[in-house]
Amino acid sequence: MVNDGFAPQRSSFMFPSMLEISPLRPVHRGALGLHLLSLSPDDRYDRFGMSIKDEALLSWVADIDWQTQRWWGAWLPNDLGLIGALQLSPSRQSGQWELAMTVSAPIRRRGVGAVLLSTAVEQTPEVECLVCHHGHIAVIAMTKKLGYKLTMPSKLLHLQVRNELGVMRMTHSH
Repeated sequence: MVNDGFAPQRSSFMFPSMLEISPLRPVHRGALGLHLLSLSPDDRYDRFGMSIKDEALLSWVADIDWQTQRWWGAWLPNDLGLIGALQLSPSRQSGQWELAMTVSAPIRRRGVGAVLLSTAVEQTPEVECLVCHHGHIAVIAMTKKLGYKLTMPSKLLHLQVRNELGVMRMTHSH
C-alpha cells in the first residue's frame, strides 16, 4: 500500500490490523525520545555506535534536523507508543542516504523493521543507495527479505534499493 506520507500505513508483516507506519515530525520528538530511552545499553550502542547516556540521548533528539532528515515511526494503536523508528540522513553523495533504525526488543523479528525500511524507500524516491555504518545482522536479513542488493565494502553495509528502472527487487549479494 502506498502512503502519501501523512496517512498511517497498515502493515501486512506483523499485526495486519494493528501496526501503523507514518512519517515522524517534530511534534513526535517526545515519543521518539521515549522510544530511544527504552533501548538497552547494547541496543543504544548498536544504534549510535557508542554508549550514550539518557541526557545525551535526549539532547540528540532535541537537536534533530527535521528539515534535512527523513523519519518514519511504527506505532501500535490506541496510543500504545512508538515501537520502531527509522532515520534517513542525506550524505554528500547524490542518491546515497545513511540509514539508522531501532525496534523495541519485545517486537523484534516480526517484520516491523522490514515494513519501516520498505515504506521509507517507497516514499523517498531520491534514495538510490542506503549506507548503514553500524551494520547489524537484522539489516542484512531485511535486505534479503526485501530483495535489495547488498554489498559490504570495508565495515559499511551498502543497500542498493533502486536502479534506473525504480525499486530493485533482486537477489542479494555479499
